[in-house]
Amino acid sequence: MEEKKTKITDPVLALEKLRAWCSYQERCQQEARDKLYELGLWTDAVESIISNLISENYINEERF
Repeated sequence: MEEKKTKITDPVLALEKLRAWCSYQERCQQEARDKLYELGLWTDAVESIISNLISENYINEERF
């Protein structure tokens, strides 16, 4: 039986979820992008969230 993954279409909720997800372990931009697309977000929202995560230092390619 397949598990249904919850889709999050609200960018604000997705940003909160990704903040927690990135806090748990270092992530690169592509991992975060893949996760956001998995959640069901559109490209514009994904890129906006990635920008926020970078500016808030949740994602840092040098640290990764």
